[in-house]
Amino acid sequence: MLDSFRYPQTMENPSRSPVIQFGVFEVDSRAGELRKNGVKLRIQQQPFQVLMALTEHPGQIVTREELRARLWPNDTFVDFEHGLNAAVKRLRDVLGESAEQPVFIETLAKRGYRFNGVVNGQNHEWGRSRPVERLAAAPSTRPQVLSRSTVFVTAALFLASLALTLAFLLRPKPSPERLEARLTANSAENPVTGAAISPDGRYLAYSDSTGLYLKLIRAGETHPISLPNGFSGMPVGWFPDGTHLLLAGTPNPGAESGLWRVSIYGSAPWKLVDVALRGSISPDGQRIVYLRGGPVWGDFGNEIWVVNSDGTNPLKIVSATDNEVIGALAWAPDNNRLAYIRVKYGGHKADTNSIEIAAVRENPPRTVLSDRRVGSSLYWLPDGRLIYGMREERPNQRDSNAWAVPIDGSSNISGDPVRLTRNPGWISAMTATSDGKHLSLLRDAWGGYVLLARLTPDENRILTTRRLTLEESREMPTAWTADDKSILFSSDRNGRMEVFKQSIDQVQPESLASSPGTAYLPRLSPDGSEVLYEVIAADAPREADGTIMAVPVNGGVSRKILTITGLGNLECTHMPANFCVFHTAEGKRATFFRLDPATGATSELIHFEKDGPVNWGPSPDGSQLAILVYSPESHSVLLYSIRNGKTRDITIKDWAGFTNLDWAADSRSMFIGTLDRSGHVALLRVTLDGNAHVLEEGTFPTLCGCAYWAIPSPDSKWIAINQPGGSSNVWGLDLK
Repeated sequence: MLDSFRYPQTMENPSRSPVIQFGVFEVDSRAGELRKNGVKLRIQQQPFQVLMALTEHPGQIVTREELRARLWPNDTFVDFEHGLNAAVKRLRDVLGESAEQPVFIETLAKRGYRFNGVVNGQNHEWGRSRPVERLAAAPSTRPQVLSRSTVFVTAALFLASLALTLAFLLRPKPSPERLEARLTANSAENPVTGAAISPDGRYLAYSDSTGLYLKLIRAGETHPISLPNGFSGMPVGWFPDGTHLLLAGTPNPGAESGLWRVSIYGSAPWKLVDVALRGSISPDGQRIVYLRGGPVWGDFGNEIWVVNSDGTNPLKIVSATDNEVIGALAWAPDNNRLAYIRVKYGGHKADTNSIEIAAVRENPPRTVLSDRRVGSSLYWLPDGRLIYGMREERPNQRDSNAWAVPIDGSSNISGDPVRLTRNPGWISAMTATSDGKHLSLLRDAWGGYVLLARLTPDENRILTTRRLTLEESREMPTAWTADDKSILFSSDRNGRMEVFKQSIDQVQPESLASSPGTAYLPRLSPDGSEVLYEVIAADAPREADGTIMAVPVNGGVSRKILTITGLGNLECTHMPANFCVFHTAEGKRATFFRLDPATGATSELIHFEKDGPVNWGPSPDGSQLAILVYSPESHSVLLYSIRNGKTRDITIKDWAGFTNLDWAADSRSMFIGTLDRSGHVALLRVTLDGNAHVLEEGTFPTLCGCAYWAIPSPDSKWIAINQPGGSSNVWGLDLK
């Protein structure tokens, strides 16, 4: 979205309205926004410029050369053909059409494009009707006699026209995609963390960083629900009585997450389950299904349990194996079956996402749908339709939309899937009314950008900050160039992860490396001459092979260093130390290797069994390897001496839940990110004796999985921060 970009009015008609309407779309040239039925769509600058150029001249050919001049100045070097084709494709994706089935944008081969829509209710002119051209002189009053052949031809044309009309009227009509109505309007600084629509559809219960609220949907009135001091909870469902909520929450920031019952009129929460990540109430209100295990963030865990609605008789029914997580719980209308999503991982990426159905007390699970694009949310309607999220194709891969498929009593798909929505944002949670006619969708738009921060000389405080990368995408900084002038990062701004370099005094980056799959984690080689990065193939299977590549730091042809199964992280030391380190993951075993980036030679350093996500880094001087395994309760970091193989722990006072670490340039301290159960994140500078200094703090929904990390410049004056960003709000969908 181009929130801050502004387009000037054209000189030939300065009084022209800045808002262009065609079909269900509106283009606001001043705000730089494209809206569909009033909902702002995510669109990048170049596709937006193409749309502006075409709608300014509806019905006319806009040549490729004209578009080139508008999108790229004369002194800009770019692969014009590829860039323009990509911009038009992205525009068509946003408008919901394709080159094979165009609706608004017609391609004229080797010439350009033409906009064939009706603009502002008029055809082919801006703001006024185009006069109808007279194709012949006024008709003569002299009687005309039609020949027999003319009569036959006329009759044949009439019958053909009638047949086409009947075929059009009697054709199968696809189910229309439905429009979402916005139910909350929280800012990016205060995102919605959880939401559930009431059984009768009158109320929306939702939570954000300021508390728990009840909104009367029709009137728009919002009232807080009183909770004890320190209690943090988000609604995951309503009990059938319509007066009580099921909350996932904690009585204080450091406590384990559990499930609680609370009255919408305000009362002390009643604990039902001690340890649980998420939960769902059966349609009859008699039982609750919930998740246990796994990391503190996200909607997935390791086990599914069922308990009576009063918290008694817990029963484990599904477990995940190594490199798997499960979640997105949905009860069947019969109260005896459950749908959930199982995700299998290979290396850093998901291999398969499968929707499974399991009976509460008998029979093994049945897989009903397996697709990498399956999202992270489910809901089973009373009429038997299972609603699920499906990830969009590139370049909108951070969006998902709702689909519906009928499921019969034997847990089989009994019809074709039907798409319900086409809107930006990731659907992370769904709830519905008891009659299944109204659905609430929690939509997120999480990403991150590179924040440049100036440090005090002791590195314990941040003096100033400014945003370096300006795209609305996922940007992950991982290294600096040796001259302190540029930052290396990976970004999905072009639809897939690619490697970029950006000078700290520039606003646009330089592309260094890309791949049909994923190219990411750029690291500077010890001598500063190359950028090492990882590549994972687009169709890589579980426990995928990963390849370590290298490209000259100023751009050029990449070279392959080595390929290895289960490749994890990669980092390098600084000269005079002259090696890199990478690790592999196989089940719970993590193995660390020393790598010569010039020859590809490797040797094992250390291996151990891990019980959670692992993050690590070698000190720049090559003397130590710092390793942490994430746990909300963990207070320590393991130090492994690369020189003598000895280990020791650093205990960090007053902090826990360490997510990632990066060494300071002098190898005497580390920058460590934290995440607790309430979604509070912090960036710390930690010395080797365990003392911590807070550089940055924030609060994000736990489902976001957001985290800070910092990459220090070689001269220790700057850090490049991975700054979480985005928003989260609730939308309503009418299913009648």
